[in-house]
Amino acid sequence: TDLPPMQPLHLMNRPCTAMDDKLSQLELCRAAYRQYIDQRENLTAQTRPERSTSPKTPDDIWEDHMKDLLRFKLRNGHCRVPRHYIENPKLGRWVMNVRSHYQFLQKGKKSSLITSERLDQLREIDFDFAPKNKSHTKYYVDRWVLHLQELHDFKEKNGHCRVPQRYKDNKKLGGWVLYVRHQYRKFQNGQPS
Repeated sequence: TDLPPMQPLHLMNRPCTAMDDKLSQLELCRAAYRQYIDQRENLTAQTRPERSTSPKTPDDIWEDHMKDLLRFKLRNGHCRVPRHYIENPKLGRWVMNVRSHYQFLQKGKKSSLITSERLDQLREIDFDFAPKNKSHTKYYVDRWVLHLQELHDFKEKNGHCRVPQRYKDNKKLGGWVLYVRHQYRKFQNGQPS
């Protein structure tokens, strides 16, 4: 089918003059929309970078993450990537996943992610498999100090420390205060916190 040439928007949105004209208006709008979609697909196809025809293998993905981890180590001096690493969220999730799979190996289970060669790679760069067993990292201490300062500012402004869980001005502060209260209750009950 031959589509009408694309018309300026102000002409396409002209008001209907009669009820029987509505059907032709609808057809015109559909044709214009189809033309718009075709033009958009052509533009994105021209500007989109060529993707490789073959998807990445698990080994390729592993190597990409290892390169990112090495860059992180060069910049920070350690491999303790925070779970919510803002600069590279995928790296934070991958490190967490590696640690989980390492725990599987420790329990005698199989891991689909970590082979003996990959385990050697991680050990070569002093990967921290269990950072929770170590003292608090600088990241967690900094985060604690930041939230404590935010709580202090909240108290100065409001006269109390009862931060709502869904505090509009700082949602993370509300969640942190809830977490601290929960951990304190566990501590009072003699449970590990």
